[in-house]
Amino acid sequence: MENNLRVIIGLVIIISMVFSGVVINWTFEKKFNTLYRNGEIIAREYFVVEAERTYFNLNSWYAKNVKCPKIEAAGGHRTATRCYYPKDYYEQLSRSLINTKISFVNDSDYLTIFKNTPFYKYGTRGSYAGKLIEKFDFNKLSNNVEEFPEKYFITWTPKDTRNYRVIWRVENLKDVNMNEGDYTACRYTFGYTQIDLKDECKKLEKAEVKGNRIWFYFKPERGIQEFDLGLVDPPSDNVTIFLDGIARDRLYEFETMVNITANCSMSPPDDCTVCINLTAPNEAQANCGTNSTSYLYNITLLRQDKFNSSLNSKTLVGSSCFQEQANESTSCGGLDTGVYSVPAADVALWDGDGGKVFDSDYSTGDNGVQNQA
Repeated sequence: MENNLRVIIGLVIIISMVFSGVVINWTFEKKFNTLYRNGEIIAREYFVVEAERTYFNLNSWYAKNVKCPKIEAAGGHRTATRCYYPKDYYEQLSRSLINTKISFVNDSDYLTIFKNTPFYKYGTRGSYAGKLIEKFDFNKLSNNVEEFPEKYFITWTPKDTRNYRVIWRVENLKDVNMNEGDYTACRYTFGYTQIDLKDECKKLEKAEVKGNRIWFYFKPERGIQEFDLGLVDPPSDNVTIFLDGIARDRLYEFETMVNITANCSMSPPDDCTVCINLTAPNEAQANCGTNSTSYLYNITLLRQDKFNSSLNSKTLVGSSCFQEQANESTSCGGLDTGVYSVPAADVALWDGDGGKVFDSDYSTGDNGVQNQA
């Protein structure tokens, strides 16, 4: 298989591959990782770690008079020598971006990116609480966009035995179609971005949606924490609409039948669900099928009542009526002569002798098309 994966090494590492004419890029830098589709950002992600807090010593004026009153207001309490945090209280650690290292291993079948981020102990800038390692595996032989990367594995290794909460922040998303709030689903799709928690969903405490981002809060744990996650550009869906077997716009008369068919395909090949949802009353609402679906629609509504020409605009009047034969009366009160007058300005709208419409029906006089210059 031809390999079109490209790697650009500089201040950042850029991994690029083309899938069915769509260019997907991953950019790795110290602060975050970014997913691009045809040059546009569709997701930006990074991790933060929060440490459980229990108490601190009241060994300074600041601790006694500034810091501890804030903790007490949040539900904590103090003793003569210590200020205790409320139960299940977590504070975010600082990342040591200056000491973050990004490296890669490039072999014949795989390109692997490693990102090692140290986190400082709370309130310090010298000692570390632990490190978070991200590992991206890109399969050079795969043409499946859902395997770019094939594997995204994260490991948090603390230096002590306290509880830590790992939070995955995915931001700069497009087409966020969910209300703001907390969720517990395992898989999410926003526009061209698909997020899959896989088996790690059992570790999820909540997923918080706000604006154009979603933050995943995993349950706090002691010791090493590992996560196998998915963040990819999902396969593209191609839908083709056919009207009576022809995939283009067509004109239909009022009260005629049209067979609407919708076919979908995915790249790479896979089954897809396609639906027809008409906005006409009493018609199909999400008539769905696998890969293809059809619906027979009787055109019982005139969807457009205005037609334009280079000279003026014509509006169809609701009181208009027509008859198939000359020798009968109509609901509009027309008689049976079969010869009806047409306003001079509207003669161009009719075929034949000026008394018949284009399908050979007769018009009932001035109840037909009215001129609106």
